[in-house]
Amino acid sequence: MKLGKRRRKNEIFLPAFGAHLPNVPILDNYELVFYPIPNCTPTGFDLEYTSLLLSDGLVMDSAAYEHINRQGTPFYEDMRQTVEKLGNAGRLRLEDYSKHANEIAPLITKIVDSKLADYTSWIEAVREEWKRWKGVMEIQVKILQQYKGKCTREQINYGILCHLTNSGSRIKQRDVQMLTSLVESRRTSDLNVREKEDIREVARPYLAQVVLNQLLSQKLGIPFIDWFDLDPFHRRVSFQSLVQEKFQQLDKGHLDKGRELFTLGMNQLKPNSVDNVLRFMKNNRAVRSLRDEIQKALATDTVLDEKWAEALKEDAQCADITYRKRQQLYRWVSRALAPVPIAGPLIAHGLDLVWHASHIFREVFVESTDKYSEHASLSHYEWYYALLEMKRLSTSKRTKNR
Repeated sequence: MKLGKRRRKNEIFLPAFGAHLPNVPILDNYELVFYPIPNCTPTGFDLEYTSLLLSDGLVMDSAAYEHINRQGTPFYEDMRQTVEKLGNAGRLRLEDYSKHANEIAPLITKIVDSKLADYTSWIEAVREEWKRWKGVMEIQVKILQQYKGKCTREQINYGILCHLTNSGSRIKQRDVQMLTSLVESRRTSDLNVREKEDIREVARPYLAQVVLNQLLSQKLGIPFIDWFDLDPFHRRVSFQSLVQEKFQQLDKGHLDKGRELFTLGMNQLKPNSVDNVLRFMKNNRAVRSLRDEIQKALATDTVLDEKWAEALKEDAQCADITYRKRQQLYRWVSRALAPVPIAGPLIAHGLDLVWHASHIFREVFVESTDKYSEHASLSHYEWYYALLEMKRLSTSKRTKNR
Protein backbone atom coordinates (compact mmCIF):
# COMPACT_ATOMS: atom_id res chain seq x y z
CA MET A 1 0.00 0.00 0.00
CA LYS A 2 1.23 3.48 -0.86
CA LEU A 3 0.31 5.93 1.91
CA GLY A 4 -0.01 9.60 1.08
CA LYS A 5 2.80 11.89 2.23
CA ARG A 6 1.60 15.21 0.87
CA ARG A 7 -0.57 17.22 3.21
CA ARG A 8 -3.90 18.10 1.66
CA LYS A 9 -5.72 21.37 2.11
CA ASN A 10 -8.82 20.04 3.89
CA GLU A 11 -7.71 17.10 6.03
CA ILE A 12 -9.29 15.49 9.09
CA PHE A 13 -7.43 13.55 11.74
CA LEU A 14 -8.92 10.47 13.35
CA PRO A 15 -8.10 10.29 17.09
CA ALA A 16 -6.67 7.07 18.48
CA PHE A 17 -8.84 6.57 21.53
CA GLY A 18 -6.96 5.49 24.64
CA ALA A 19 -3.47 6.14 23.26
CA HIS A 20 -0.84 8.68 24.36
CA LEU A 21 -2.83 9.92 27.40
CA PRO A 22 -0.74 11.05 30.40
CA ASN A 23 -1.65 9.42 33.74
CA VAL A 24 -3.96 6.99 31.94
CA PRO A 25 -2.93 3.31 31.73
CA ILE A 26 -2.51 1.74 28.31
CA LEU A 27 -4.84 -1.26 28.08
CA ASP A 28 -3.08 -3.32 25.43
CA ASN A 29 -5.48 -6.27 25.62
CA TYR A 30 -8.61 -4.10 25.59
CA GLU A 31 -9.83 -4.08 21.98
CA LEU A 32 -12.11 -1.07 22.28
CA VAL A 33 -9.18 1.37 22.27
CA PHE A 34 -6.46 2.52 19.89
CA TYR A 35 -8.34 2.23 16.64
CA PRO A 36 -9.77 5.38 14.99
CA ILE A 37 -13.44 6.14 14.49
CA PRO A 38 -15.21 2.75 14.35
CA ASN A 39 -18.13 1.67 12.24
CA CYS A 40 -19.64 -1.73 13.03
CA THR A 41 -20.13 -4.18 10.17
CA PRO A 42 -21.56 -7.73 10.18
CA THR A 43 -18.03 -9.14 10.24
CA GLY A 44 -16.12 -6.66 12.39
CA PHE A 45 -15.09 -3.01 12.46
CA ASP A 46 -14.57 -0.51 9.67
CA LEU A 47 -13.67 3.17 9.51
CA GLU A 48 -16.32 5.86 9.70
CA TYR A 49 -15.29 7.25 6.32
CA THR A 50 -18.27 9.44 5.36
CA SER A 51 -16.34 12.45 6.71
CA LEU A 52 -14.28 12.17 3.52
CA LEU A 53 -17.28 13.54 1.63
CA LEU A 54 -16.44 16.92 3.16
CA SER A 55 -12.66 16.65 3.19
CA ASP A 56 -9.71 15.83 0.95
CA GLY A 57 -8.09 13.16 3.10
CA LEU A 58 -7.73 11.50 6.50
CA VAL A 59 -4.82 11.44 8.95
CA MET A 60 -4.31 8.38 11.17
CA ASP A 61 -2.06 7.77 14.14
CA SER A 62 0.89 5.48 13.43
CA ALA A 63 0.12 3.49 16.59
CA ALA A 64 -3.50 3.01 15.51
CA TYR A 65 -2.33 1.86 12.08
CA GLU A 66 -0.06 -0.74 13.67
CA HIS A 67 -2.82 -1.79 16.07
CA ILE A 68 -5.35 -2.64 13.37
CA ASN A 69 -2.69 -4.44 11.32
CA ARG A 70 -1.66 -6.83 14.11
CA GLN A 71 -1.80 -10.54 13.44
CA GLY A 72 -4.67 -12.45 14.98
CA THR A 73 -7.25 -9.66 14.64
CA PRO A 74 -9.69 -10.80 11.93
CA PHE A 75 -12.34 -8.37 13.25
CA TYR A 76 -10.24 -5.52 11.78
CA GLU A 77 -10.17 -6.97 8.27
CA ASP A 78 -12.79 -4.55 6.89
CA MET A 79 -10.90 -1.63 8.41
CA ARG A 80 -7.59 -2.88 6.98
CA GLN A 81 -9.08 -3.06 3.48
CA THR A 82 -10.53 0.44 3.83
CA VAL A 83 -7.20 1.83 5.02
CA GLU A 84 -5.44 0.16 2.09
CA LYS A 85 -7.86 1.60 -0.46
CA LEU A 86 -7.61 5.08 1.03
CA GLY A 87 -3.82 4.83 1.03
CA ASN A 88 -3.69 3.67 -2.59
CA ALA A 89 -5.96 6.58 -3.55
CA GLY A 90 -3.66 9.04 -1.79
CA ARG A 91 -6.40 9.94 0.69
CA LEU A 92 -4.67 8.73 3.87
CA ARG A 93 -1.43 9.65 5.57
CA LEU A 94 0.07 8.68 8.92
CA GLU A 95 1.13 11.00 11.73
CA ASP A 96 3.08 10.10 14.87
CA TYR A 97 0.66 11.33 17.54
CA SER A 98 2.95 10.17 20.35
CA LYS A 99 5.60 12.70 19.33
CA HIS A 100 3.14 15.57 19.64
CA ALA A 101 1.46 14.12 22.74
CA ASN A 102 4.76 13.86 24.61
CA GLU A 103 5.45 17.53 23.93
CA ILE A 104 2.12 18.67 25.34
CA ALA A 105 1.75 16.00 28.08
CA PRO A 106 2.55 18.44 30.96
CA LEU A 107 -0.07 20.88 29.64
CA ILE A 108 -2.66 18.10 29.30
CA THR A 109 -2.04 16.97 32.89
CA LYS A 110 -2.26 20.53 34.19
CA ILE A 111 -5.55 21.23 32.40
CA VAL A 112 -7.13 17.90 33.36
CA ASP A 113 -6.14 18.18 37.04
CA SER A 114 -7.45 21.72 37.19
CA LYS A 115 -10.80 20.86 35.65
CA LEU A 116 -11.26 17.74 37.79
CA ALA A 117 -10.86 19.75 41.02
CA ASP A 118 -14.64 20.18 41.07
CA TYR A 119 -16.22 16.76 40.58
CA THR A 120 -19.73 18.25 40.14
CA SER A 121 -18.70 19.60 36.74
CA TRP A 122 -18.11 16.08 35.42
CA ILE A 123 -20.48 13.68 37.13
CA GLU A 124 -23.23 14.38 34.61
CA ALA A 125 -20.77 14.14 31.72
CA VAL A 126 -19.62 10.72 32.96
CA ARG A 127 -23.20 9.50 33.23
CA GLU A 128 -24.32 10.90 29.89
CA GLU A 129 -21.32 9.44 28.06
CA TRP A 130 -21.87 6.02 29.63
CA LYS A 131 -25.55 6.09 28.72
CA ARG A 132 -24.68 6.99 25.12
CA TRP A 133 -21.81 4.54 24.84
CA LYS A 134 -23.27 1.51 26.61
CA GLY A 135 -25.53 0.51 23.72
CA VAL A 136 -22.75 0.93 21.15
CA MET A 137 -20.33 -1.03 23.30
CA GLU A 138 -22.76 -3.95 23.55
CA ILE A 139 -22.84 -4.14 19.74
CA GLN A 140 -19.05 -4.04 19.53
CA VAL A 141 -18.63 -6.67 22.23
CA LYS A 142 -20.97 -9.03 20.33
CA ILE A 143 -18.73 -8.64 17.28
CA LEU A 144 -15.61 -9.40 19.32
CA GLN A 145 -17.27 -12.44 20.89
CA GLN A 146 -17.59 -14.00 17.44
CA TYR A 147 -13.80 -14.21 17.33
CA LYS A 148 -12.61 -14.12 20.94
CA GLY A 149 -15.34 -15.84 22.89
CA LYS A 150 -16.16 -14.17 26.21
CA CYS A 151 -14.91 -10.56 26.42
CA THR A 152 -15.19 -9.56 30.07
CA ARG A 153 -12.96 -6.48 30.08
CA GLU A 154 -14.61 -4.94 27.01
CA GLN A 155 -17.95 -4.89 28.82
CA ILE A 156 -16.62 -2.61 31.56
CA ASN A 157 -16.92 1.18 31.43
CA TYR A 158 -13.57 2.38 30.05
CA GLY A 159 -13.16 5.01 32.77
CA ILE A 160 -13.85 2.45 35.48
CA LEU A 161 -11.40 0.00 33.95
CA CYS A 162 -8.65 2.66 33.84
CA HIS A 163 -9.40 3.73 37.42
CA LEU A 164 -9.17 0.18 38.77
CA THR A 165 -6.07 -0.55 36.69
CA ASN A 166 -4.37 2.54 38.12
CA SER A 167 -5.07 1.32 41.64
CA GLY A 168 -2.53 -1.46 41.08
CA SER A 169 -4.64 -4.22 42.59
CA ARG A 170 -6.41 -7.06 40.81
CA ILE A 171 -9.69 -5.99 39.24
CA LYS A 172 -12.57 -7.47 41.23
CA GLN A 173 -16.08 -7.86 39.95
CA ARG A 174 -17.41 -6.41 43.22
CA ASP A 175 -15.51 -3.15 42.62
CA VAL A 176 -16.70 -3.01 39.02
CA GLN A 177 -20.32 -3.40 40.10
CA MET A 178 -19.96 -0.79 42.85
CA LEU A 179 -18.48 1.83 40.49
CA THR A 180 -20.98 1.01 37.73
CA SER A 181 -23.84 1.53 40.20
CA LEU A 182 -22.34 4.89 41.16
CA VAL A 183 -22.08 5.98 37.51
CA GLU A 184 -25.61 4.85 36.71
CA SER A 185 -27.23 6.38 39.81
CA ARG A 186 -28.80 9.84 39.99
CA ARG A 187 -27.03 10.88 43.16
CA THR A 188 -25.10 14.13 42.86
CA SER A 189 -24.86 16.23 46.00
CA ASP A 190 -24.73 13.51 48.67
CA LEU A 191 -21.56 11.70 47.53
CA ASN A 192 -18.94 10.91 50.14
CA VAL A 193 -15.22 11.67 49.79
CA ARG A 194 -14.43 8.25 48.31
CA GLU A 195 -17.23 8.47 45.74
CA LYS A 196 -16.16 11.96 44.65
CA GLU A 197 -12.64 10.69 44.06
CA ASP A 198 -14.02 7.72 42.11
CA ILE A 199 -15.99 10.04 39.82
CA ARG A 200 -12.90 12.18 39.18
CA GLU A 201 -10.81 9.16 38.20
CA VAL A 202 -13.53 7.64 36.03
CA ALA A 203 -13.78 10.96 34.20
CA ARG A 204 -10.00 11.35 33.82
CA PRO A 205 -9.35 9.24 30.67
CA TYR A 206 -12.31 10.74 28.81
CA LEU A 207 -11.35 14.29 29.73
CA ALA A 208 -7.70 13.62 28.91
CA GLN A 209 -8.74 12.33 25.48
CA VAL A 210 -10.81 15.45 24.80
CA VAL A 211 -8.01 17.79 25.89
CA LEU A 212 -5.45 15.87 23.82
CA ASN A 213 -7.64 15.96 20.73
CA GLN A 214 -8.32 19.68 20.99
CA LEU A 215 -4.66 20.57 21.61
CA LEU A 216 -3.53 18.17 18.89
CA SER A 217 -6.01 19.77 16.52
CA GLN A 218 -4.35 23.13 17.09
CA LYS A 219 -0.87 21.65 16.83
CA LEU A 220 -1.60 19.90 13.52
CA GLY A 221 -3.73 22.74 12.24
CA ILE A 222 -6.58 20.42 11.20
CA PRO A 223 -9.97 19.45 12.71
CA PHE A 224 -10.99 16.02 13.97
CA ILE A 225 -13.93 13.70 14.50
CA ASP A 226 -13.79 12.30 17.99
CA TRP A 227 -14.35 8.75 19.14
CA PHE A 228 -18.13 8.51 19.51
CA ASP A 229 -17.89 12.33 19.72
CA LEU A 230 -17.38 12.44 23.53
CA ASP A 231 -19.82 15.31 23.21
CA PRO A 232 -20.72 15.52 26.94
CA PHE A 233 -17.07 16.37 27.62
CA HIS A 234 -16.46 18.55 24.58
CA ARG A 235 -19.36 20.79 25.61
CA ARG A 236 -17.49 21.56 28.85
CA VAL A 237 -14.05 22.10 27.30
CA SER A 238 -13.13 24.86 24.88
CA PHE A 239 -9.73 26.28 24.01
CA GLN A 240 -10.89 28.91 21.53
CA SER A 241 -8.61 31.50 23.11
CA LEU A 242 -5.61 29.27 22.36
CA VAL A 243 -6.33 28.85 18.67
CA GLN A 244 -3.34 30.10 16.67
CA GLU A 245 -4.51 29.17 13.20
CA LYS A 246 -7.91 29.03 11.54
CA PHE A 247 -8.81 25.90 9.64
CA GLN A 248 -9.12 26.49 5.93
CA GLN A 249 -12.65 25.85 4.66
CA LEU A 250 -13.22 23.07 7.19
CA ASP A 251 -13.66 22.77 10.93
CA LYS A 252 -15.30 20.45 13.44
CA GLY A 253 -18.63 22.21 12.94
CA HIS A 254 -18.67 21.11 9.29
CA LEU A 255 -17.90 17.54 10.28
CA ASP A 256 -20.57 17.43 12.99
CA LYS A 257 -23.13 18.89 10.59
CA GLY A 258 -22.16 16.36 7.94
CA ARG A 259 -22.66 13.52 10.40
CA GLU A 260 -26.04 15.04 11.31
CA LEU A 261 -27.06 14.99 7.65
CA PHE A 262 -26.29 11.28 7.27
CA THR A 263 -27.71 10.35 10.69
CA LEU A 264 -30.93 12.37 10.99
CA GLY A 265 -31.74 13.57 7.50
CA MET A 266 -30.58 11.14 4.83
CA ASN A 267 -29.31 8.00 6.48
CA GLN A 268 -30.60 5.98 3.52
CA LEU A 269 -28.18 7.79 1.19
CA LYS A 270 -25.12 7.29 3.37
CA PRO A 271 -22.44 5.57 1.24
CA ASN A 272 -22.08 1.93 2.30
CA SER A 273 -18.51 1.41 1.12
CA VAL A 274 -15.25 3.29 0.85
CA ASP A 275 -15.33 2.58 -2.91
CA ASN A 276 -18.50 4.67 -3.20
CA VAL A 277 -16.95 7.46 -1.14
CA LEU A 278 -13.88 7.57 -3.38
CA ARG A 279 -16.12 7.53 -6.45
CA PHE A 280 -18.09 10.46 -5.07
CA MET A 281 -14.89 12.39 -4.32
CA LYS A 282 -13.95 12.25 -8.02
CA ASN A 283 -17.12 14.21 -8.82
CA ASN A 284 -15.86 17.72 -8.11
CA ARG A 285 -19.23 19.37 -8.69
CA ALA A 286 -20.95 16.99 -6.27
CA VAL A 287 -18.28 17.54 -3.61
CA ARG A 288 -18.47 21.31 -4.02
CA SER A 289 -22.28 21.39 -3.82
CA LEU A 290 -22.30 19.20 -0.68
CA ARG A 291 -19.80 21.48 1.05
CA ASP A 292 -21.93 24.48 0.05
CA GLU A 293 -25.00 22.77 1.53
CA ILE A 294 -23.23 22.13 4.83
CA GLN A 295 -21.90 25.70 4.94
CA LYS A 296 -25.39 27.06 4.32
CA ALA A 297 -26.81 24.90 7.14
CA LEU A 298 -24.17 26.20 9.53
CA ALA A 299 -24.75 29.82 8.53
CA THR A 300 -28.52 29.53 9.01
CA ASP A 301 -28.32 27.22 12.05
CA THR A 302 -30.45 24.65 10.21
CA VAL A 303 -31.01 21.18 11.68
CA LEU A 304 -30.53 18.60 8.94
CA ASP A 305 -33.32 16.30 10.03
CA GLU A 306 -36.08 14.41 8.19
CA LYS A 307 -38.22 17.55 7.78
CA TRP A 308 -35.32 19.35 6.14
CA ALA A 309 -34.61 16.30 3.97
CA GLU A 310 -38.20 16.15 2.67
CA ALA A 311 -38.10 19.85 1.76
CA LEU A 312 -34.78 19.41 -0.03
CA LYS A 313 -36.07 16.43 -2.04
CA GLU A 314 -39.05 18.50 -3.18
CA ASP A 315 -36.82 21.43 -4.16
CA ALA A 316 -34.43 19.10 -5.98
CA GLN A 317 -37.29 17.58 -7.98
CA CYS A 318 -38.53 21.05 -8.92
CA ALA A 319 -35.04 22.05 -10.03
CA ASP A 320 -34.82 18.88 -12.11
CA ILE A 321 -38.20 19.51 -13.76
CA THR A 322 -37.28 23.14 -14.50
CA TYR A 323 -33.96 22.01 -15.98
CA ARG A 324 -35.63 19.41 -18.19
CA LYS A 325 -38.20 21.92 -19.44
CA ARG A 326 -35.49 24.40 -20.29
CA GLN A 327 -33.57 21.70 -22.14
CA GLN A 328 -36.75 20.78 -24.01
CA LEU A 329 -37.34 24.44 -24.87
CA TYR A 330 -33.81 24.92 -26.18
CA ARG A 331 -34.13 21.85 -28.41
CA TRP A 332 -37.55 22.97 -29.65
CA VAL A 333 -36.35 26.49 -30.45
CA SER A 334 -33.33 25.09 -32.29
CA ARG A 335 -35.55 22.89 -34.44
CA ALA A 336 -38.05 25.72 -34.99
CA LEU A 337 -35.53 28.33 -36.08
CA ALA A 338 -33.39 26.04 -38.25
CA PRO A 339 -35.70 26.15 -41.35
CA VAL A 340 -36.57 29.88 -41.08
CA PRO A 341 -35.56 31.54 -44.41
CA ILE A 342 -33.77 34.84 -44.54
CA ALA A 343 -36.28 36.25 -47.00
CA GLY A 344 -39.38 35.18 -48.83
CA PRO A 345 -43.04 34.41 -48.16
CA LEU A 346 -42.20 31.99 -45.31
CA ILE A 347 -40.77 34.72 -43.06
CA ALA A 348 -44.17 35.17 -41.42
CA HIS A 349 -44.27 31.47 -40.60
CA GLY A 350 -40.78 31.69 -39.09
CA LEU A 351 -41.76 34.66 -36.95
CA ASP A 352 -44.82 32.75 -35.79
CA LEU A 353 -42.58 29.92 -34.63
CA VAL A 354 -40.36 32.41 -32.81
CA TRP A 355 -43.46 33.88 -31.11
CA HIS A 356 -44.54 30.43 -29.90
CA ALA A 357 -41.02 29.73 -28.63
CA SER A 358 -40.91 33.01 -26.72
CA HIS A 359 -44.35 32.24 -25.26
CA ILE A 360 -43.09 28.88 -23.93
CA PHE A 361 -39.96 30.58 -22.64
CA ARG A 362 -42.13 33.04 -20.67
CA GLU A 363 -44.02 30.14 -19.10
CA VAL A 364 -40.81 28.44 -18.03
CA PHE A 365 -39.44 31.75 -16.73
CA VAL A 366 -42.56 32.42 -14.67
CA GLU A 367 -42.48 28.89 -13.27
CA SER A 368 -38.85 29.30 -12.27
CA THR A 369 -39.68 32.42 -10.21
CA ASP A 370 -42.14 30.67 -7.90
CA LYS A 371 -41.41 29.52 -4.36
CA TYR A 372 -38.68 27.17 -5.63
CA SER A 373 -36.74 29.80 -7.56
CA GLU A 374 -33.89 30.07 -5.07
CA HIS A 375 -33.21 26.36 -5.65
CA ALA A 376 -33.91 26.39 -9.41
CA SER A 377 -30.30 25.65 -10.34
CA LEU A 378 -29.82 21.92 -10.63
CA SER A 379 -26.12 22.32 -9.81
CA HIS A 380 -27.14 23.09 -6.22
CA TYR A 381 -28.25 19.44 -5.89
CA GLU A 382 -25.36 17.72 -7.64
CA TRP A 383 -24.42 15.97 -4.38
CA TYR A 384 -27.96 14.71 -3.79
CA TYR A 385 -28.39 13.21 -7.25
CA ALA A 386 -24.86 11.74 -7.16
CA LEU A 387 -25.64 9.92 -3.91
CA LEU A 388 -29.08 8.91 -5.22
CA GLU A 389 -27.50 7.38 -8.33
CA MET A 390 -24.87 5.66 -6.19
CA LYS A 391 -27.63 4.14 -4.06
CA ARG A 392 -29.50 2.97 -7.15
CA LEU A 393 -26.43 1.27 -8.60
CA SER A 394 -25.60 -0.43 -5.27
CA THR A 395 -29.17 -1.74 -4.97
CA SER A 396 -29.15 -2.95 -8.57
CA LYS A 397 -25.84 -4.74 -8.03
CA ARG A 398 -27.09 -6.51 -4.91
CA THR A 399 -30.24 -7.59 -6.73
CA LYS A 400 -28.22 -9.12 -9.62
CA ASN A 401 -25.99 -11.03 -7.18
CA ARG A 402 -28.94 -12.77 -5.53
